Amino acid sequence: MRFQLMNNLLGTGFLVPVMTIFSVQPTVAGTLYNGWNYAIDAPKDSLNPNLATPDPNDAILNQGAYELFGLSIKEDWQTNSIIIAINGNLPLTGFSNPYAADGNVGYGDLFFNFYGDNFTNTINTSNLFGIRFSPTNDSGAATTGVYEAVTPKPVSVENHGFYLQGYYGTVAARELIDGDVDESKMFGDLSKDAFSSYMSYQPQPPGQFQPTPNVIRENTGTRLGDVTLLSVAELLAAGLDLNQFSNGGSQPIGSQTIGFRFDRTLFPKGKFTAHLSLECLNDIIAIMGQFTPPPPPPPPLFPELCPTYAEQQNVVLPDRVDRRSYIFENATSGSWFDPAAEMGFTFEMVGDGLFTSLQFPCGIDNLDGAFTVSVNGQILGNSFTADTPVDFINLTGGGVRGFTITGIDAVNLNPPPPFPVKLWFDDDSSNPSPSRNFKMTPLKSEAVPEPNTVIGLLLSGVCGLGLRRFRKK
Repeated sequence: MRFQLMNNLLGTGFLVPVMTIFSVQPTVAGTLYNGWNYAIDAPKDSLNPNLATPDPNDAILNQGAYELFGLSIKEDWQTNSIIIAINGNLPLTGFSNPYAADGNVGYGDLFFNFYGDNFTNTINTSNLFGIRFSPTNDSGAATTGVYEAVTPKPVSVENHGFYLQGYYGTVAARELIDGDVDESKMFGDLSKDAFSSYMSYQPQPPGQFQPTPNVIRENTGTRLGDVTLLSVAELLAAGLDLNQFSNGGSQPIGSQTIGFRFDRTLFPKGKFTAHLSLECLNDIIAIMGQFTPPPPPPPPLFPELCPTYAEQQNVVLPDRVDRRSYIFENATSGSWFDPAAEMGFTFEMVGDGLFTSLQFPCGIDNLDGAFTVSVNGQILGNSFTADTPVDFINLTGGGVRGFTITGIDAVNLNPPPPFPVKLWFDDDSSNPSPSRNFKMTPLKSEAVPEPNTVIGLLLSGVCGLGLRRFRKK
């Protein structure tokens, strides 16, 4: 399909906010193979400038130095890391270009969005993650590494490149000479239309340009940790299959494969949209995926010891992540909800609704299988188990807007197992199985109320068992 040729070859509507949640699904589903998630980019959608002229619009569609062929991600539980591989023709340190401000065009930074909204709104809510992996690019991040709550900036003009609208327009013009580009894979897992929606793109009138950010801005975000560059041999040893980048043999594989890893705990669990562009914006690739909790422990030898094991495997994962809180939307009462184990969690209703009871998983906690539950800083009990559901109505006189779970010993395992909990919400005569929105926030240290705030222990024979225990270490 040919692009509609635009009158204005520069500009992008990136900064136009959209208040609705971004929910565009990938036009081309990612390929899952051997634990890796692959996004395959359309071939011949990069623009190779004619270095004889400073005009970036004097370009041809080819598979030259600026072509990206694929992006792949693996969550590696054995090494406790996330591994990323990029296949294209551009070396890690970039490509010489006399019209770039520094004489070189390289990679931009890689951005991850777990927020479930478009790129602009994710930036405005401080939910954007960024990775600087190239030590020589034009990123404003001080060093390579993984960053949280970043603000991006554009560097395409300084790199003899385009705005997004200029990229679209030049591709459309060059298609008339060089042949069609597959719109459905122009941005890997996102089609041209889906990527435009994600970037809040709107064509601009002639002479009005809105740059497309592609690197981390100076003095923004918090550095979370290091990235470690990997050789091709190390990527292959981790299971990467370079042939996947050939799209079933229909396109060539890039001459350069760049890889790196970082600690998987630096990222939250949940669905994400990630994208990478070159500094010149001559090619862009996006990938959609989900970081999930680790595999569950094996079933018990004696099923009667864990009667809920089977139903614990049928879990609801978070819809999105907001500042490290897991957001569950339209969650159905009586379901199991499952991020990975942490030292503890706080649960809070978003909007209407109350929590009425909860059930803990069996076969998860490796020490004593007992957990502490608190409401508004007051301990309801510290010996709740899979056999002793927490009934908030009996313990507090009604449903609660929020509560805290601590004492999850399994967080010390490597990797920590899933920690599903079954939740029930308040209902009414018209809806006995209501849906609610709530958020679940991990605790990185066990901030447990002092024992003298314990209430309700005598309201339930189940909680009476808590009198035998003190605050969990």
